[in-house]
Amino acid sequence: MQSRRLIAPLLAVVGMVVAALAFAAGAQADPTPYPSGTGTAPSTTVSSTTPGVGGDFSAGGTGATPNGTVSGDLHTAVYHLATVKADSSGHWAISTKLPDGVSGNHTFVVTDLTTGKTLASIALNIGGTTSGTGGVSSGGGGLAITGVAIVGLGTIGVALLVGGGLMLMAGRRRRVSA
Repeated sequence: MQSRRLIAPLLAVVGMVVAALAFAAGAQADPTPYPSGTGTAPSTTVSSTTPGVGGDFSAGGTGATPNGTVSGDLHTAVYHLATVKADSSGHWAISTKLPDGVSGNHTFVVTDLTTGKTLASIALNIGGTTSGTGGVSSGGGGLAITGVAIVGLGTIGVALLVGGGLMLMAGRRRRVSA
């Protein structure tokens, strides 16, 4: 009789652990290389990783679809900076002014609009005090890291569930014994 009472809570805890592990498993990025058609991996260089607020900003790179369209945006809150056309070799260049009043940490994201692939993602500190001499990023096309660290939260949740189940069983045992 006592073991039958334990089966339901035990199954519930095991089910919660399995569900937590299923949600904690990370998404797998597509392992195929970026099909730029240029034969080279995407590469991007920016004029500065600490540009001034409202100041001039330029970036250039390779790896875009030949004669395709490339977009440069600031992310945190999305600010579209420019859309340019790549040349027949997949080379592109952006020269623009940063939006007035935008400062702090942002990510400059370059996207090949022809394929939808990300060519570069470079951290910028707009209005930062350190004078950067430019940043370089190669690769791209992978999944962005967004959201929270679900593994840590899942582990805490599972620990709380197991602890609560043990407390519930201990409380029932005391009432039956008394």
